[in-house]
Amino acid sequence: MNQLGIFCLLPVVVLFAIMLPTKRVLLAMLGCTSVGALLVAYCYGGNPAVVWTDLVQSAIRGDMIPYLFLLLGLFGILIQLLDLSGSITDFGLWISKFANTKKKALLITYFLGWIIFVDDYLNNLAVVTSMKSLTDRYRVPRTFLSYLVNCTAAPVCVLIPVSTWAVFFQGLYQEYGITVGGSAFVAYLHSLPYLFYDWAMLILVFLVILGIIPKFGLLKKHFRLAEEEGIVCPAEVADNDMEVRVEAVMKKGQSLEGQKANPWYFLIPMLVLILVTMVCDVNVFIGCIASILVTTVIIFLRKRSSLADYFKASYEGINSMLFVYLELIGAFTLVEINTRLGVSDFVVQSVTPYLSGSIVPMMIFLVCGIYGYFGGGCWDMSMIFFPIVMPIAFAVGANPIIAGAAVVAASTVCSTNFICSDAVLIVSKTCGIKPNYYGVAVLPYTLISFVISCLGFFIFGSLL
Repeated sequence: MNQLGIFCLLPVVVLFAIMLPTKRVLLAMLGCTSVGALLVAYCYGGNPAVVWTDLVQSAIRGDMIPYLFLLLGLFGILIQLLDLSGSITDFGLWISKFANTKKKALLITYFLGWIIFVDDYLNNLAVVTSMKSLTDRYRVPRTFLSYLVNCTAAPVCVLIPVSTWAVFFQGLYQEYGITVGGSAFVAYLHSLPYLFYDWAMLILVFLVILGIIPKFGLLKKHFRLAEEEGIVCPAEVADNDMEVRVEAVMKKGQSLEGQKANPWYFLIPMLVLILVTMVCDVNVFIGCIASILVTTVIIFLRKRSSLADYFKASYEGINSMLFVYLELIGAFTLVEINTRLGVSDFVVQSVTPYLSGSIVPMMIFLVCGIYGYFGGGCWDMSMIFFPIVMPIAFAVGANPIIAGAAVVAASTVCSTNFICSDAVLIVSKTCGIKPNYYGVAVLPYTLISFVISCLGFFIFGSLL
């Protein structure tokens, strides 16, 4: 229940007020959760320090944090072992025979995003790991690579009806009565044409690759820096504060010239990861374990490592995700704070007086999208808003298929934009950049897609 009115938004304001000038995500997380704890203590009583500890513990005890901790640890191990095995280098050398221009390299990266549709985490891991060295060679900024990969992750997942995202939303459709002929799956299929945001993001990034739509803002600056000075990741952008230059990448590539590249050392672990994930009820956790086991066999068959170096690489893989772990705890603590302060109630109560049947889908997308963008979580936001907005949609006679699609599309706004969402943190870490730079880079294209989506939901909400 909301007791603070508009002041319930203060933690989110503090998050961006600290993050934008300082570029420090963890500092911003500490600041916004501290303010949130003060507000929760004010509303419900208690010592603010104790309340803050309780909020953090509640976030950690939730369903997602333990799962993400284990999954990210496995991702870190897999990336390090793939590097140790030499399979990433082999794949890069092999794929460079086909991607012999910048445009071809980017198009291959784009279509890999469509092929690996099972899960957005899996998509981010596999595509960045396989293509990063090649795009570096062609002077593609890491910020653009992260935008390209993450904006073909969740949007693709929601458009393929057998992905983790699609299965999740079909469950929500069933629970809240969005069915066609009694089937939530069929209803979800009917929703696909109305996922305007996802279609817009996928089309936009494709047109940017082709050069039909220009680079804006930070991406324009980073492309100029990469092309003129050979810096694909400036020091202030890199998560380790060390710039990445094309010369270093090219030097490594030249040292490997003449080496016979076998792409199967990389493709087999990736195929195992995807196939086992799909066979095991879309369980990425099991798929990742299977891929690690296959990679381990490859390492020792190729005699690429001692046992001591193998375990050292595995430890480094887990350790590499430390800051992502902390950022995720902060993000989910913020979601917990927003829930306790009743931010969703405040937002819905603020817009309900202006609702009518024709504009309900647009308002649902607008409200849920903004809420998700500023820290409401992706799937969490959907679980919060479905039981709120669907009864409103049914009551005013709005088309439930389009109303449901509005929530689905809004969830991908969060996944592709919220600086502290799990997907953004994963793609940023894999690309080696700070997540706030990803957020600034993608913003112009988000705004274009968001406006297109609002118009789409308004037009079709009025017609259907």
